[in-house]
Amino acid sequence: MTPKPPTNTSPPLLAIQAIGKDYTATVLDGVNVELFAGEVLALTGENGAGKSTLSKILCGLEQPTRGGMLLAGQAYAPTSRRDAERHGVRMVMQELGLVPTLTVAENLLMGRLPHRLGWLQRDVLHAAARAQLAKIGLDSIDPATPVSQLGIGQQQMVEIARNLQDDTRILVLDEPTAMLTPRETNYLFEQIAHLTARGVAIIYVSHRLEELRRIADRVAVLRDGRLVDVRPMAGMSEDDLVQRMVGRVVSDLDHRPRRPVGPVVMSAEGLGRGTAVQGVSLELRAGEIFGIAGLVGSGRTELVRLLFGADRADRGSVTLHPEFEQKQALPRDGQAQAAIQKIANTPNPATAAPRTWQRGFASPLQAIAAGVGLVTEDRKSQGLLLSQPIRINATLSDLSAVSRGGWLQRGFENRLVQGFVRTLGIRCRSPEQPVGQLSGGNQQKGGVRPLAAPRRPRAAARRTHARRGRGRPRRAVWRAGPHGPGRPRAAHGVVRPARTHGHGRPHRRDECGPPGGRVRARRVVRAIAAGGCVLRARRAHQHHTFNFFSCDRMNAPTAPAAPAATPSSASVWRSQLGTYLGLLAVLAGMVALFSSLSEYFWSAETFITIANEIPALAVMAVGMTFVLIIAGIDLSVGSVMALAAATSAAAILQWGWTVPAAAALALATGLVCGTITGAISVAWRLPSFIVSLGMLEAVRGSAYVVTDSRTQYVGDAISWLSAPFFGGISFAFLLAVVLVVVAQLVLSRTVFGRCVVGIGTNEEAMRLAGVDPRPIRVIVFAMTGLLAGLAGLMQSARLEAADPNAGTGMELQVIAAVVIGGTSLMGGRGSVVNTAFGVLIIAVLEAGLAQVGASEPSKRIITGFVIVAAVIVDTLRQRRAKV
Repeated sequence: MTPKPPTNTSPPLLAIQAIGKDYTATVLDGVNVELFAGEVLALTGENGAGKSTLSKILCGLEQPTRGGMLLAGQAYAPTSRRDAERHGVRMVMQELGLVPTLTVAENLLMGRLPHRLGWLQRDVLHAAARAQLAKIGLDSIDPATPVSQLGIGQQQMVEIARNLQDDTRILVLDEPTAMLTPRETNYLFEQIAHLTARGVAIIYVSHRLEELRRIADRVAVLRDGRLVDVRPMAGMSEDDLVQRMVGRVVSDLDHRPRRPVGPVVMSAEGLGRGTAVQGVSLELRAGEIFGIAGLVGSGRTELVRLLFGADRADRGSVTLHPEFEQKQALPRDGQAQAAIQKIANTPNPATAAPRTWQRGFASPLQAIAAGVGLVTEDRKSQGLLLSQPIRINATLSDLSAVSRGGWLQRGFENRLVQGFVRTLGIRCRSPEQPVGQLSGGNQQKGGVRPLAAPRRPRAAARRTHARRGRGRPRRAVWRAGPHGPGRPRAAHGVVRPARTHGHGRPHRRDECGPPGGRVRARRVVRAIAAGGCVLRARRAHQHHTFNFFSCDRMNAPTAPAAPAATPSSASVWRSQLGTYLGLLAVLAGMVALFSSLSEYFWSAETFITIANEIPALAVMAVGMTFVLIIAGIDLSVGSVMALAAATSAAAILQWGWTVPAAAALALATGLVCGTITGAISVAWRLPSFIVSLGMLEAVRGSAYVVTDSRTQYVGDAISWLSAPFFGGISFAFLLAVVLVVVAQLVLSRTVFGRCVVGIGTNEEAMRLAGVDPRPIRVIVFAMTGLLAGLAGLMQSARLEAADPNAGTGMELQVIAAVVIGGTSLMGGRGSVVNTAFGVLIIAVLEAGLAQVGASEPSKRIITGFVIVAAVIVDTLRQRRAKV
């Protein structure tokens, strides 16, 4: 794609006028930029320069503190991402906004899912998704594939495809090629050419100068929140652009004297895990930077995770050598320096032998204890506690160094963190500022806490995307390694340290974006990983540099490896079928066990009794499934059931209402209680656990008031609900079965169900996709209350009475059934059908234990073990599915 010279003869499509943004500090100050239809404007600058903040303001994700914008000559001030999209302004964010548990098709069309009367039209959905994927060359991806089964590069492409809409007028691309291969990047650039030919304006945020020269018409440079320069891209050299980015001549960054390396401090032999990493052997020497290069899917992330113990290897070993234990002095100030020096210089026996861990470190804790540090790939979901202060994040790697007898030494911790903030040049109000309030670049700096932890790692690792030898710290970065003596310039953030202290650091050199990206390749003995893009470094003289694309393919030498297969929907169905079969096997095993222990268990009467006793539990479990999927919990369902039964009994016995009216009152009671719980939780952003716990007591007290603390006998007024309907099975059981089927369809087939799953998985991603999670949360709790009211009617019909004590402790039984069915307590995953299996398991367990004469304490103990075992089995199954 060749950039075209802008004519600028027509009025600008977008005019940014003196835009400013203040958080605790000024992030943007007086930015003035014009964007013309059909052009590509490159937006570049260092980490923390304000690029992402400006992009978010354009797309309605942030509101400016001052200034304004004009779109096609009209005032433009979007209040949300959906508002910006209505004006044709879309953004591909650096951080993925996909919902992993939803399919590719559902992510592509989230917020505009095709439906008829609320029911998803899957044929239309998949057809539209295929057309969208074809635009960027992803024809091989099955639209029914869950996003969680795609590689990170494919997820990035799906994110891009989601924003290539026909009504787009302005498209903001924030580091879109960070995780893409050259082939995928070419597809993206072809789409950019098509869009600009249609008159779409592109804002392209990147540090990669070769990309900017390839596609950009003009370039705008930000530095410290101010616009430094806007000029045509043609004729601008790399040195000129970098100088504008950092504010000084940067020739000293490319030419640094080499220092001799020391002995081997860490080595791996035959390290492997499944087919992702196979037989990797390497040596890391003191003072060297060891590069691990490869394209997307080549196994770089998996290898680094094995070296750190984040994943356990299937084979091979990791060895730390005695030289590794010779700790060096760490530059600090005052009392902190003295304390850390004492820790760092703990003597070790001179005759220490190398320590070897078979299959690598058992856990990150073991790796950290051995002095190995890691900066995670995804700083937001894996590396940072975004809601916690910088102070807590900075010392999280080694709390023992800032504590005594388990008590934190706040004064020492504060001094330590202040040095950490100064060293990395983090722009913040104070160390008490939440990390989530920092800009993206400053969050990136805050994510390197293992480099500046009280006890710094002597070996460390990071993973980075290697492409044409260029790069910068970003979401796809694994990095560690301590700084050398002296304070680096704040503009650099994390710069290449002087290698005088003998620590080994496997990572890729990275300085100020464009000048970085080159490493010195040394000893890569073997590096074999699965897939069709596996690379190794060529052996080079230690004084020569290694460019990331000077590499050899390491697949079978006799034939080229086939590309890794893309997951399809068939694997999803197999996984679901495996879950169903597993639960069915557990249920069958329990039936067989109790049948062998009691001659009366295997009988029609036993199963009919079980069927007629579980409707109330099953109905409440259906509602609880939805609540847990949105990462909530409702502890008041048992009390709501009792209150609904009490109000219906009072309506019949005391107020003379008809049965239908009383039944409607019971349902309305449950609906109101659930709505109150959800509304309070959403309106005040309170944990649903606390709100529902308060509702539990309030509703139970109301039940006592309505019944005057006495059991109300309603006789056979509503006994038809529990009377035998077919073969001794009650109508309540059939109604429960119908509800299970309908609820499963709603969860898996409707727009509402997809939103429920998405909110529980990543509520912020759903919000950014234009879905308001607040009303959906209230509806889920209201629905749960309604079903609890129905359960109250079923309970009254079976007992022919309304007991204010009914349902005490039943909420825990309901949660147990849902958890046994595999619904995640963390949200985002669950199935109503699986919950029905969980209800049956609980009912069979209780009936069987009762028939074999187990005591009440024994019943509770056994039930508890069954719940824990079910959670463990489900967790292991999920882990195996990820390998």
